[in-house]
This record gives sequence, structure tokens and C-alpha cells, in this order.
Amino acid sequence: MKPVPETVYSPASPLRDPIALLRKILRENWERRELCSQLFWRNIKTQYRQTMLGILWVFLPAIISALIWIFLHSFRVIRFSDAGEISQTAYILHVLTGMFLWQSFVEGYSAPIAAFQQNRNMMGKINFPREMIILVAICEVLFNAAVRCLILIPFVLFLTSGEGISAKTALFPVVFSALIFSGVTVGLLLVPLGALYLDVGKVLTMITPVWMIMTPIIYPTPTSFPANLLVYCNLASPTLITARDYLLGQAPQHEGICWLYVTLLVPLFLLAVVLYRISIPILLERSGNQ
Repeated sequence: MKPVPETVYSPASPLRDPIALLRKILRENWERRELCSQLFWRNIKTQYRQTMLGILWVFLPAIISALIWIFLHSFRVIRFSDAGEISQTAYILHVLTGMFLWQSFVEGYSAPIAAFQQNRNMMGKINFPREMIILVAICEVLFNAAVRCLILIPFVLFLTSGEGISAKTALFPVVFSALIFSGVTVGLLLVPLGALYLDVGKVLTMITPVWMIMTPIIYPTPTSFPANLLVYCNLASPTLITARDYLLGQAPQHEGICWLYVTLLVPLFLLAVVLYRISIPILLERSGNQ
């Protein structure tokens, strides 16, 4: 018979030993991994159950947005004379790849708040690791990203005839995952505030189009000051630009700052997880579910 786990309650703050707290979070979620898998597949099936297009919605918004900008560029409504002449094929690859990557980033920072709001009642009634709903949400974002890659990568190989493939192309999944987790980290840090004030979700909806314009998705990466600040001061830009460069076989322009961001992302994500664990009981109590 499996021994019953012993739970010790202490008035001491768990922040006194954050490493032990992280190990506890990892152990509890690993022990409930079957529940995580069940919730993940339930959410995936529910998400597309009553839709006519089904899983096409994973990449359809990015394609439509890209087509709009490609149409404007083809008729010279938008021009990028400072960056030199851009061929239509190169611009299609630039915008379509950027839109696919951007959509995954947006899903990354929207998922934690949405997951908490949707599962608030369940967390107040059922005893399970609270990080699991975030883990399930991350798995959903990664699943959608994988589906997009099944469409994007063959399309890129077709237009480039595979000429851009290099050793660094293998780093694309790593940087793409880092882009998603940078969004998840932002969303996770905003969960306590978003759980108390619905304004946070509305603000995110409002600033998302502005954030997209500030990210080099529909235009070439700026190189001159002060426009290049859009790269260095934008959380999404270094990883998105580098992931696109790796995929398209282009020389990475901001590889150094990208890997610096990826390195800093690890402790920031762990900090966000710890803050989430500590804040959840308070948030549930404030919402009247406990």
C-alpha cells in the first residue's frame, strides 16, 4: 500500500526557502500528471467541438492578418524605402512567419489569466496543485504552436526551396519555445492583479495591437537609433526576430540579445511560479471561494 503523504503546516513563509518550494511544486504536479493530461485533452476537444472550421482556427487569424499586410505591400500602400527594396516573396515569408510567431506569443501571455478565470470555482472546491491549470494552459499554447509549425515550415521550405536550412535552423524550436514562455511569464506575473481587477484583461486586449506594431512583424527590423529601441526594449522582439531568422535561414541580427533574454527568462519564470503559488490562497479567499 502506498503510504499516505504527510502534510506539515507552518506559520513560516515559504519564501524563506524558495528552492524547497519549487521542488514541492514540481513534485505535486508530477504526481498529478495524469489529471493534467486529462484536463488538457478535455480542453482541446471542447475548444473546437462546436466550430465548423475546427482546428483551422489555430492558424487562420494569423494567415488573414498576414494577407492584409501582404495586399497593402503589393499595391505600394505601405513601403519600406529605408530598408531597401523588398521582393514580394521575401515580404510574404517575413510577414507570415512573424504573424505565426506573434499569435503564439499573444496566446502565451493571455493563457494564464484566462485559465485562472475559467477555473476559479474549481480551484475553490477541489484540492489539486493550483499550478496545474497554468500547466494545462501552457500545453494548449504549445499544442497550437506545433500545429502552426506543421503548416508554416513546409510553406517556408516550398518558397525557399530549402536553401535556407542550416545548422542553426535546429535552434528554431528552442527560441520559439522561449518566445512563448516569455509571454507566459508576463501573463503569470499579471494573474494576481488580473484576478482582482477585470481591467487587466481589457487593457491587454487594448494594447495587443499597439504591441504588435511595435514589434518588427510587418516591417524589416530597424537598425538606426531611435527606431532600434523597438528591438532592445521590447520583450517579444529579440526572440521573435531570431526565431524568424533561424527558420528562414537568414543571418541572425540580434542573436546575442536573444540568448541573453532567454537566460534571464529562466529565473524570471521560476519567480513568477513562486509568486503565483503564494498569491493563489489569498486570491481565492478574496473572491469568496474559500
